[in-house]
Amino acid sequence: MLLRQLITDLNTSIRGLGKIKGNKGETCSCSSKKVQGAAPVFITSAYDKLQQNAFGGGMGTTRTKVVALRDIQDSLCATSEALNSAYSFLLLYTSAKTFICLTHSLYFILLSLFMNSTEGSCGHVSHYAYYMWFLHYALKLVWLVYYSSSTIYQANRTAILVHKLLAKIRDSDIREELRLFSLQLLHRKVQFTACGFFPLDFTLLYSIVGAVTTYLVILIQFQLSLRGDHNATSTTAAWETTVASFFTTVLPLDEAISQ
Repeated sequence: MLLRQLITDLNTSIRGLGKIKGNKGETCSCSSKKVQGAAPVFITSAYDKLQQNAFGGGMGTTRTKVVALRDIQDSLCATSEALNSAYSFLLLYTSAKTFICLTHSLYFILLSLFMNSTEGSCGHVSHYAYYMWFLHYALKLVWLVYYSSSTIYQANRTAILVHKLLAKIRDSDIREELRLFSLQLLHRKVQFTACGFFPLDFTLLYSIVGAVTTYLVILIQFQLSLRGDHNATSTTAAWETTVASFFTTVLPLDEAISQ
């Protein structure tokens, strides 16, 4: 959340250089509030650099501001890489656990709703527990994907604002700095992955929904096949019992009558 706010403040600073219009009601908060909580050192250092350089009184020329903002963007990219490296395995573990728990809870919810099954549950209380677990992990997944995607979105908007500024400014020195800034944005991007296996954006949410649906279909078909085998076994056993009783009861009676 702090990283997203810093990137948003950076975009607001770039927009202010060329008076580029942004979203309605969007203002920069870096000069009016402090970073709350015990934030990591690389977060607070990038925040201080943004506050001092981009909004300090010693910044006299637009070219110097562009250079400062370019350095800040590089610091923010380094910050995102450090965060992704530190929490990459935890994100992978959380994603895998969320996928398994969503599939498990939704499977027993469907069994209780459509098949009147109480297998694996402890009365009606367990069904409500499945609802709570499903809601918990679904919100957890949406929260994780939303903040990652919104941070990436704000980082991608930086390139759009730089090119808008490049189209408005005619000074050759500033345009050269903006070209370097644009080249830096091309090679230095903010992204979050789970150990490099998949990116943390809304495509992950789509993939998990598709995977959960596929596994639910497989599990329900397997459950139906088990029930069919059980019914067939019960029918065969009943038929065998009937035939055995016929041979043990009716045939001896017929023999006794004939004698």
